[in-house]
Amino acid sequence: MPIFSQDVQEILLSALRMPEYREEFIQVIETLRSDIDALELTGTGDVTGPASSTDNAITRYDGITGKSIQNSGATIDDSGNLTANNISGTNTGNVTLAAVGSSPNANSASLSGQALTLQPADGTNPGVVSTASQTFAGDKTFSGAISASNYSGTSSGTNTGDVTLAAFGSTPNANGASITSQAVNLEPADATNPGGVSTGTQTFAGNKTFSGSVQSNTSFIVQDPGAGTETITVQAPTLAGSYSLTLPVDDGSSAQFMQTDGSGVLSWSSIMHLDSDASAGGNPTESLTVTGLLGTDTILSVSQRVAGANNTAITAFGSPGVGTLSVSWTADPGAGAIVRVLVRRS
Repeated sequence: MPIFSQDVQEILLSALRMPEYREEFIQVIETLRSDIDALELTGTGDVTGPASSTDNAITRYDGITGKSIQNSGATIDDSGNLTANNISGTNTGNVTLAAVGSSPNANSASLSGQALTLQPADGTNPGVVSTASQTFAGDKTFSGAISASNYSGTSSGTNTGDVTLAAFGSTPNANGASITSQAVNLEPADATNPGGVSTGTQTFAGNKTFSGSVQSNTSFIVQDPGAGTETITVQAPTLAGSYSLTLPVDDGSSAQFMQTDGSGVLSWSSIMHLDSDASAGGNPTESLTVTGLLGTDTILSVSQRVAGANNTAITAFGSPGVGTLSVSWTADPGAGAIVRVLVRRS
């Protein structure tokens, strides 16, 4: 491969043909010889490229020979800004947000050059909500109200219009409501289906708990829980005023009855009779032993079960003690008088 180009070679030959410059030229060549000898030319061929190129385009190799280059669509301007159709890696330029696109994809967006385009969601892909018709995948929960300009189809269709609320229906169903065109009818609940509470007679399924008071203007009816159809009706009499009753805290014991304290507080109470030991005689008033008697018992009556030796009548009795009661007779009853004490115990 020549060290000098064709033009340089011609100049050198012309100089050698001129005697007056030959000696000086030879001295220059000798001076440069060591530098020329030191040159190591390792080129193995010329690099070729296209006939034209794009201004500021980034040069690319064409193939794998290392000798052929080609034009590209990526450019770097004089300020160092990179422009390309698609960029991967670290973006060091300005990215602009383009209008919402119309091509859903798994990334929910696309990048063209420095322009980022958000794509709409559809039944398969994530994305943004556009102004066009869309079908979304998955359940969606809205924290606020939903309004629409039109509605058509069934309850599982697409709402495209105004929905009106029609009169309360009369046909219970599993949805608790029905839709006819744009009209929604709430349907009543019954023993099988959910729904609304109507003004008519209804039977509800399941237990119902009310956090407030339940009021009936007529009566309260309880039906036989077994196979029968008989009922119990509880109703209030004609009242001069309202009052409240507070039930006992438990279900009481066998043979007990319910009593009131006069203020509507109910409690369980028992009626029982207790017999005393026989009197000793000698005094018209005697403290008798009454086994089982409590100081808190209320004495309803005291009668003579067995008369004493003197056969006198009981005239009075005192307050009960624990196992004792003071009884008075018209005179000394004598020995052997036994009294029966009727008490109420709460």
